Amino acid sequence: FTASLTGSVVYCFWKSYTAGTTGLQPLLTTDVSPNEGVVSEFPMLLLALDILLGAICGVGGGVFIRLHSAIAGRLKRWRTVAAPKAPTHPPPVRQGSRKKEA
Repeated sequence: FTASLTGSVVYCFWKSYTAGTTGLQPLLTTDVSPNEGVVSEFPMLLLALDILLGAICGVGGGVFIRLHSAIAGRLKRWRTVAAPKAPTHPPPVRQGSRKKEA
């Protein structure tokens, strides 16, 4: 967030400095006037539909993250299952450690 905000502010200042203007120029321009656009007969229905779509996408994102975490954990446990232990052998006897017989 901080990087994008800093980048956009620096871009605005750099653009206005190099363009020779006294104020900041907008990054994006449009030819749509403030009262122009499609008028809906049911604006509250569209708002409710947008809210419902946002809730479905939010829940779907949360479910995806939970499933991904669970599957990744299960795969990690499956990969790191302890291998069967190798048979243990008695330690090797050193040559100098035996007592000399007379």
